[in-house]
Amino acid sequence: MEKLVNKNRILIWAIVGLLALNIATIATVIWQTKSNRNFFRPDRFEMRERSGNFMKKLLTDKLHLDEKQSVGFDSTEKIFLEKNIAIFQKMKVLREKMIEELTNENADSTKLIQLTKDLGNLHISLKMNTFGFYYSLKKICKPEQQKELSNFFRGMFIDEGVRNFRPLNRNQRPSENKIGDKETDRKDAEEFK
Repeated sequence: MEKLVNKNRILIWAIVGLLALNIATIATVIWQTKSNRNFFRPDRFEMRERSGNFMKKLLTDKLHLDEKQSVGFDSTEKIFLEKNIAIFQKMKVLREKMIEELTNENADSTKLIQLTKDLGNLHISLKMNTFGFYYSLKKICKPEQQKELSNFFRGMFIDEGVRNFRPLNRNQRPSENKIGDKETDRKDAEEFK
């Protein structure tokens, strides 16, 4: 009988020890996550800086630009980014006005429609700026580089925004999504009713 009681005491202490270990592990994970949160998340400016450098490196490597072409790329990219930043700032202001009007007690649909049109025009400006960037880059590229540049921009435009709005089938590539397909659009419209 005494052996059974000793065995139970050992098991109880083992369970208490394991429970304390689990609590300590969970507390450590939570503490580390909260204290190191900013360590793993760069601020927005740093992320933009990295993505800009990533784009430059990707295109420079993909196109095998020489030094003269790289200088041309830098000046073209600088103009492109400055215009885009200005357009994005205007778009942000418009979106803020849209949400303000939308959540207003007496929302004015005419004003919302005009804000939407203005936002659409800014999207057009973004695309036009991208086209200008493409043509400027094309001018500094040799014919074999122009093919790579064309393929890069083709991939960027074809799949733009598709993943954000339409789930993909497992065997379907983003460019195979049926945008503008009447049947697919009808089903999407029914989902939002």
